[in-house]
Amino acid sequence: MIIARGFRSLLGAGLFGLSSVLTACGAPSLNAENVALKIEPTVDGFAFPNFGSNGTSEFFDNNDLALMFGEAACVGGVVDPCQPIAEAAAWAQMVNQARASGHCEGLAVQSAARFNVTAEPKTILLKKDNEVSHGIMRAFATQFLPDVQRDTNKWAKKSLVEKINALSDSFRGASAESMGLFGLKPAAALLSTGQAKFTIGIYTDAGGHALMPYAIEFPNENTVIIRVLDSNWPGQNRFIKIDLKTQTWQFSFSGKDPNNDPCVWSGKSGDLDLTALGTRVTATVPFGEGQSTVKNSLLVIRSKTRNWSITTSDGTFSPATGVAVDGISARSIRASSNIACGAPPLTEYTVQTDGDELELNFPDPAEVFVANDSSVTQLSTSGSSEKISVSKKKVSAGKNVKVKVASENKVISVDSDSSVVDISNDKLVGQVTTDAGQTITQTVDIQTTQAQIVVSDDSAVVTTLTATIVTEKTVAANGEETVETNVTLSLNEVQAAPAVSALNVVKELPKDNQFDPNATTTTSSVAATGDDSASTSSVAGAGVSSTLAPSDSSSSSAPSTSSSAPSTSSSSSVTPSTITASTVVVRSSTTSTSTTTLPPTTTTTTTTTTTLPPTTTSSSTTTTSSSTTTTTSSTTTTTTPTTTTNPKTPGTFAGYLGGSCWDGSLQPYYWSSDGVARAGPCPPRPTEAPPPCTYSDGSPRDSC
Repeated sequence: MIIARGFRSLLGAGLFGLSSVLTACGAPSLNAENVALKIEPTVDGFAFPNFGSNGTSEFFDNNDLALMFGEAACVGGVVDPCQPIAEAAAWAQMVNQARASGHCEGLAVQSAARFNVTAEPKTILLKKDNEVSHGIMRAFATQFLPDVQRDTNKWAKKSLVEKINALSDSFRGASAESMGLFGLKPAAALLSTGQAKFTIGIYTDAGGHALMPYAIEFPNENTVIIRVLDSNWPGQNRFIKIDLKTQTWQFSFSGKDPNNDPCVWSGKSGDLDLTALGTRVTATVPFGEGQSTVKNSLLVIRSKTRNWSITTSDGTFSPATGVAVDGISARSIRASSNIACGAPPLTEYTVQTDGDELELNFPDPAEVFVANDSSVTQLSTSGSSEKISVSKKKVSAGKNVKVKVASENKVISVDSDSSVVDISNDKLVGQVTTDAGQTITQTVDIQTTQAQIVVSDDSAVVTTLTATIVTEKTVAANGEETVETNVTLSLNEVQAAPAVSALNVVKELPKDNQFDPNATTTTSSVAATGDDSASTSSVAGAGVSSTLAPSDSSSSSAPSTSSSAPSTSSSSSVTPSTITASTVVVRSSTTSTSTTTLPPTTTTTTTTTTTLPPTTTSSSTTTTSSSTTTTTSSTTTTTTPTTTTNPKTPGTFAGYLGGSCWDGSLQPYYWSSDGVARAGPCPPRPTEAPPPCTYSDGSPRDSC
């Protein structure tokens, strides 16, 4: 079952291809041409910074499942309201666990998707309300789709030059010739303008982070600058610096001044990957009857230490040793919002294995999800010396391990020192052996859909749900049984992930890092140049040295703290896309909001929101996630001017209302005699300023 209609729902007509030319020896040659999308951090990024699960009271819920997967996620195919099937609920819990440290993946994906469809209002004007937050969560969740994981793994194995060329081609726009290489006849290929078709993932011992790239620059033959929207630094110019000579990259994760960061992140080609937005909308549903059958597993792990291991037929992997194993791909979850230099390294991972028969070892506290094409298994442990076995057909665990297995709409939870769950197409069978030697067996099937077994020193309690009747049977050590019916059981309820103090996941979220488009003191960081006079600093958690070249400008400061101005949008409601049994399509939900513009106008608007990725409506208007507003000509406008705090005295400062100057600082606006705010002068250029780079359409770009 496919999640969305394909590339056209997000990227428009036509496929894209790589235009790099292979050299005689087979290595790709670098297309060293400055190219950029018309993206500005002060316009196209979010004004609020990356946030963890404790940064909002909202969590990934039933409605998010319905919006992303439609009937496939809901009991009986009923999406409004959606009661999730057990396997979908377990998948949602996996997402909520992974959200603890941040949502940078969701923020990067939403920024790209909204730019690609020219969404209004601009992303910088969106507030972190419930609808926007849920759109970001849904975008964040796409990184756990198996097809997306495979796409990311594919790009991780490519060279830095191949990744740079892919970004350059996407910014420049595909040609008919390059598209023809991918099976699309040149006569049918449509030329496309440059789009944000990728997000970037970077990884070090300190953690993982997602960024939205929008420009490539070549200050010299050995240096590449990739400009990115970084959700940890709203409204600022941030960048990845690549050294082609050493085939390494550097990125300032925690430094207010990216050119002078004592804890700069650094890595090699395998520590930087790309993920295509198109893959996120063409992926198959990861659970239920419609999922694809593949022989692999996805694990999402939060642990207190790195002292854990996974063993498959390919070998044993542990982050404690860092020894790579073919067939096991492990990376930090792309979430990090921790900006403290020298903070403890994160111990949150996604792991994809080529096989589905796993042996796990977690001697320290950990929360683990294992998803394959038969079930989603949740493992909770305070630390166990015994091996845990997980496959498509069976899960077994020993002391101090709680096991919960969900398959389609069947779920069983077992809390015992000796737990076994057998998995088949039509049933789950849980079995435990008590200290008294009693064997307790419970089956979950189409009639009894939920069961829970809890074993203590003196009894075993079995709770089941059959139709709407919940029954609790207690078996004492002497064999005596008692039955109760006035109890509850809800194993497929989606909840916010509970805080687990034993796990190393506590982060320092960005403080006072809100970007205000109207602030008068906000400045932007200027990217490093290719100057060879570079400062040396140590890499957090890596124990190696790396360099960042100094900037031509020393102007850099954290953004001011302020709420962004309310956005303006006037639109009619959009007819929801049809959801069919064979295709999971994004539905739209309508929310009415009253907003005011930055100019003196008050409008009443109906805001239509959908999940990421955007779909195409019947009126040919493309919508995005809940953070997206699509407008039409239906507008109700009053003539009452909005009261402003600044008098419109001609020549006085009106604010920063959009755009930036050649040096990266914001474009100032001043009141004119007719009461309109107009762009003012930028700082003068240096006498020997370098020539400006250009956008993909050839127009000049002031900030490079």
